[in-house]
Amino acid sequence: MHNIRLTISGRMKRTRLKCWKQLICMFVIVWIFNFIITVDVHMSQPLKHLLHIPKAEFIVKETIFRKDIVQNVTLTKETRKSEPGSKIHTSKKSENFDTSFFNSWRKQDIRTLSLPSSLSAFQQYYNKNGNIDDSVILYGHKRKTAGYLTLAISTVKRPFNDYYYLNFTLKSLVSNIDNNVASEVVIVIFMADLDMAWNKRTARLLYIDFRSHFDSGLIHIISAPSKIYPDLSILNKTKHDPVKRVKWRSKQNIDFAFLMLYSQGINRYFIQLEDDILVAPGFLTDIKGFVLRQNQSWICLEFSSLGFIGKMFHSKHLFPISSVLLSNFTSFPCDILLGYIRKYMGQPSPIHSPVSLFQHIGRISSLENKMMPSVDIKFKGFGSKVPIIMTLPKGEKPPAGFKTDMDTVPGYPPENIYTNNSYFWAKGIKKRQYFRIIFEKPLNMSRLIISTGNIIDKTDILEYGILKVGANEKDRFYCSDLRKVGNFAGGDVDSLIQGIVLPYNIDCLHIEVRRTQFSWLIIRDLEVFTDKKY
Repeated sequence: MHNIRLTISGRMKRTRLKCWKQLICMFVIVWIFNFIITVDVHMSQPLKHLLHIPKAEFIVKETIFRKDIVQNVTLTKETRKSEPGSKIHTSKKSENFDTSFFNSWRKQDIRTLSLPSSLSAFQQYYNKNGNIDDSVILYGHKRKTAGYLTLAISTVKRPFNDYYYLNFTLKSLVSNIDNNVASEVVIVIFMADLDMAWNKRTARLLYIDFRSHFDSGLIHIISAPSKIYPDLSILNKTKHDPVKRVKWRSKQNIDFAFLMLYSQGINRYFIQLEDDILVAPGFLTDIKGFVLRQNQSWICLEFSSLGFIGKMFHSKHLFPISSVLLSNFTSFPCDILLGYIRKYMGQPSPIHSPVSLFQHIGRISSLENKMMPSVDIKFKGFGSKVPIIMTLPKGEKPPAGFKTDMDTVPGYPPENIYTNNSYFWAKGIKKRQYFRIIFEKPLNMSRLIISTGNIIDKTDILEYGILKVGANEKDRFYCSDLRKVGNFAGGDVDSLIQGIVLPYNIDCLHIEVRRTQFSWLIIRDLEVFTDKKY
């Protein structure tokens, strides 16, 4: 009996020891797992940069912001949880910003940002009182009392359709502002081109076309002296942008900042627009309703999903926002800076309206040789009808044969790109697949337009593609001596807008897929111009 008790006791000790070992092992495993998923909290700062670089791949300089540049911003409980230095999570990858630079803000004790020395001439306009001299007004006048909303447009000349876009935008705006609420709205147009003669000439045209709205105070036009701009020629390319784009976006930051500083105090709210937009019917009613439905403080409400279009701010916040644009004007595009501004000022995530109220309709950028056929698929007022300003010029359709190795959707053959109201459609699009147009005789083209995707919502576009041209020396379906001449931009090619030089005696066009895509592909239109009439 005694031996039996000893045996049982020994087994119990071994069992307890085994259990303790298992518990210790489980604790170690849990600790290691917890360490792995929170490793970014403990790792060194340089390594954090490698793991948390945002989609835009920008790391903000520590000197961008100062802790006290924003005053009278009330934070809600939700926003207090995302104070500078804390880890911020949002639902979209594009919002996953690197947060290491937040730590530096706590060390700052400066009321406002100082302007870079290169912007010394801007100093006289840099104040929080909104008292920029009225001498900058070219046409129209300020109203004596503040209203509800300022709609701000900065415009510069662009190739081909500069005034056409601006005129269309203003017609769209004023036609959707009812007379009974017109006193609550002001449209400020900033003629921001460095060509002062163009500014004055275009302003005069606008005044003639919209004189009654200038006289009523609904519209006025401003211009700034060219001395406010630094020498943009000394700017260098960055890891992400060539010199030309750096100059363009740096000047745009200055333009937007000037427009914001001027607009302080005009009305309660401010919306930044562009000069090539279409406005949804009843947009002002929708804006007011969305503002009233906000149950917490906000910094920016978004009425468009594209870039800086349709971004709404309190007028009292325009000074700190412009401060950031100016102090960092060469380093980042305005839409990237806006994400950091919004987070710092206490709004951790974007606040989008259910539908977009401003649609981008321009194809020609003010940046030379850049095409930007972007559309907002959430736009409220688009419907199924394409605005005439978005329709393409019609060229020729020279006799040709077609060849492709793509998986064609039945009923949508390659020949459809020559047929009105139809198109070529393919699925399972893979890298290096092609679509060829082989002409019956060589052509000298003055302009070439190729359009892909649905024109309404830009679905099924060629996401990454190149255009090659070649010779046809053997048979109708053969292309030789292929050479690249350009890239597809937003699913389209327009040789005139993009500055693509087309060689003489083109026998065939070769559209090549450069990256496998999940969406199907529509090739909608091909327009060939063999003369200068386009």
